[in-house]
Amino acid sequence: MSRRIHPVAACALALCALALASLRAQSPATQAAPPQTPTFRTRVDAVSVDVIATDKQGKPVTDLKAEDFEIKENGKVQAIDSFKRILLTDDRFDPDPSRAQPILSLEAQSREAARDDVRLITIFLDDYHTRLGNSMAVREKLARFVKELDPRDMVAIAYPLTPTLGLTFSRDHDGMAAAIMKFEGRKYDYRARYPPEDIYSRLSRQQIEDLRNSIVIEALEGLNVYLGTLREGRKTILFVSEGMSATLPVEIASGGQVQGARPNTLEEQNRGRAEFFNAADLLNRMRDVFISANRTNTSIYTLDPRGLSTGEFDVSEPNVNYESDRRVMNETTDLLRVLADQTDGRAIIGRNDPLPDLRQMIRDTSAYYLLGYTSTEAPRDGKFHEIKVTSKRKGIDIRYRKGYWAMSPEDITRASAPAKPGLPADVADALASTSAPERGHPVRTWVGFDRAEDGRSMVTLVWEAAPGASKTPTDTPDRLSVMANFVTGDLLYRGKVERDPQALEPSGRVSFPSKPGAMRLRLSAEGAAGQLIDSEERELVVPDYTKVGPIVTTPELYRALNARGLQQIRQSTTALPTTTREFARTEQLLIRFRAYGPGGTPPAITMRLLNSLGDTMSTFPTPERKADGTYDAPFSLGGLVTGSYIIEIESSTSDLKSRVLIGFKITS
Repeated sequence: MSRRIHPVAACALALCALALASLRAQSPATQAAPPQTPTFRTRVDAVSVDVIATDKQGKPVTDLKAEDFEIKENGKVQAIDSFKRILLTDDRFDPDPSRAQPILSLEAQSREAARDDVRLITIFLDDYHTRLGNSMAVREKLARFVKELDPRDMVAIAYPLTPTLGLTFSRDHDGMAAAIMKFEGRKYDYRARYPPEDIYSRLSRQQIEDLRNSIVIEALEGLNVYLGTLREGRKTILFVSEGMSATLPVEIASGGQVQGARPNTLEEQNRGRAEFFNAADLLNRMRDVFISANRTNTSIYTLDPRGLSTGEFDVSEPNVNYESDRRVMNETTDLLRVLADQTDGRAIIGRNDPLPDLRQMIRDTSAYYLLGYTSTEAPRDGKFHEIKVTSKRKGIDIRYRKGYWAMSPEDITRASAPAKPGLPADVADALASTSAPERGHPVRTWVGFDRAEDGRSMVTLVWEAAPGASKTPTDTPDRLSVMANFVTGDLLYRGKVERDPQALEPSGRVSFPSKPGAMRLRLSAEGAAGQLIDSEERELVVPDYTKVGPIVTTPELYRALNARGLQQIRQSTTALPTTTREFARTEQLLIRFRAYGPGGTPPAITMRLLNSLGDTMSTFPTPERKADGTYDAPFSLGGLVTGSYIIEIESSTSDLKSRVLIGFKITS
């Protein structure tokens, strides 16, 4: 059922659609990850279903075999092609801590996520549809739940604006719990928090709510698809939300300036019909979430942070009439129930203490069977097809997905089409480096490399306090404790990097030599009294600058508010490069690097500005080489619109070329 939209609203919603991609680019992310391409089965009729079997006391039954199950589709028995028992009991974990090492690289994440004996849990914090007070109440319970997880469990945190490129899993459960404690709901709060949300000023409250609903739906669908690339086994999303509503009560939509119509009037009856069809339309828009969850074997558990509540609105909000209050409450809770039911999850609603249900969620993912069959019905209609799974053993209760969504001819065409050429790897990496750091981290770091003596490389680490992250003197960073080890375990550096006394904001810099190869950094930010504020572990590859050919070192970026500030940076010998890659159009940049050629001959340098597709937009003037071998290239950002860009530095000799890319983002 489609809705008629007023021309002005249609224009505004078009603006919403244009802004959607930019909105999601502004989200907090723990770490940038390369894009994932979903893997489709060669046989489109293959169906996978996970089954949870329990006895009459609710305890998992773990000794069933393939012959103990029967699957029927359209009343016809289907032959089970594949059978796998997944058993994640508490005694499976080896006390050896190396069996649950931290996830320090994307390769480690992919390897560990593919294991059958690892639980994958994504906590989706829907701040768009959670009140501030409710988020503050539920986040403590969520943090406690995460701390109870087994050390091998991998957890990721997502927000509606978190791009899948920025979603990473971690075994640092204490760190994840600390991140959850930053959760702040903004339901019915339409103030812009990120620069692209300035579009809110041109939209009505109802249009903003429609935009937020679309963002959440798209985020859930994209998250399902991404999780499907990690492994075939069961994945879990915990959707923390008060649910979505298609129509705001007139009192909320008008900011309390308009009261609802009197009951039983024609106006109220017309509004009631519109609300009914709008709710049906919203549920229909959720269909893609159901399909993607079922096809990727992802279960969505919904957690309503309102707890045991009798109404949607309280005294702090405009006086909403009883009928509207009841309608919104029913609509939002029904959506949470349907979302869980359609994806083989559970709805945690009306619980002031959700911990028992969250522990049940873990039990659901700890013992189950993964059954696969090839459908003899071979549907191609894109519709939902019910299946029935039974156990031949008596006294067994089983839970399973009630069916699957068949592929349509269009789906099959898309799945079988050759993959479109993607971005070059270095371009994708440069764009991924522009992702914003995780919300709430008080310290940002940057690591660069240069040539040193005796075939070694010089490692430079810069740290700086993140703007606005420190709210009290006790959480203001004053120094950074650094320990760097080579891949063989050899200690490269260990010490404290004190705050630069000349810097206006807390920041510091240290350099030390290293052999080329893999290096692990352990960083701990400390306050003035020595208290731990933040910690981070990173794996890096130190380049080999002894190779034949032209070489460009890691570029350093310096930011200034104006040309005078940029000139002062160029003349300074102590200025620190910035760790951020997000800038405003009013700022100026200085790009500083070194370049080496064969036999000590400087290579030719060419600098270009690229767009997010890797296409050349303009060419920089040739930078001048200074007496100490460095190159300085000033760059004004005034001519750029908001978005992501890349600076390419190419070094070349007679027959050899190499390039370095720097990704950055204009946010305002």
